[in-house]
Order: sequence, then structure tokens, then C-alpha cells
Amino acid sequence: LLKMLCSEEPILEAILEYLDMARLRMMQEPHVPHRLVFSSRSVIEAREAYQRSSVVGMQKLACFCEAFATLVFPGNRFARQSVTIGETQGPGGSEMFTLTETLEEKELQAIMSGQSLGSRAVSRLKVLPRGSPLYDSDPDA
Repeated sequence: LLKMLCSEEPILEAILEYLDMARLRMMQEPHVPHRLVFSSRSVIEAREAYQRSSVVGMQKLACFCEAFATLVFPGNRFARQSVTIGETQGPGGSEMFTLTETLEEKELQAIMSGQSLGSRAVSRLKVLPRGSPLYDSDPDA
């Protein structure tokens, strides 16, 4: 499965092939020490390639979900939402948050440029320090 997802990234293909060959050697000689060697450059390139593959995968998944929802719910009787779960660090410790954002079709298509929905949502947030006048205000008051 991983090989199928990474087939457009040569560095990932090479690493997966190397790991597969190592796996076969380990299975043939399970009681012999084995060593896996990676250069720091190949690890950096692999991380970047994996990120690109991941973004492409998310784009394909979003397109599939859009097409599926259009078929199942004719007339666009569905909502697109981005859910981001994160954690903020402050002097008082860490605090978890969940951010749910409704997306319009045009907005979803516009952000398919590679930045993840979660990164986009978090970049638009401003975290207020505890004790600030707006932090403790009641939005429903």
C-alpha cells in the first residue's frame, strides 16, 4: 500500500526497495546482525517527498469525497468541514483545542494548492494570553 501511495517519488521508491531487500535478508538469516544505513541527505529528501505525496493524497481524497457526496446527496445537500485538533503551549502548561470550520466548494478548490487545511486554519488563529480582557469574556453575553 505504501509503495502504491509513493510511486511518483523516486527517493521513496528507492528507500522502500532497500527496506524490502533488507527485510528479505533478515528473514533468510534471522540470527545474524543486520545493519540499515541511510544518509542524512536521503532522510531529508525522503521527508520532503513524503510530504509532497501526502499533500497529493489529501487532494485526491478530498476530490473523491466531493464526488461521492455529490452522488449520494444530490443538490449539494451536504456540508464540507475541516476539523483541526491541536495543542497550545503557554506559561500555565498546554491546552488542547478542536477547531471545526465549514468550507464552501470554491474555498476548498482554492486551498488545494498544497497547504493542509489544518495548517491554514491554525495560521489564521490568534491565541490570547490568559488574563487578557478578551480571553475571559463571554461571547454570548
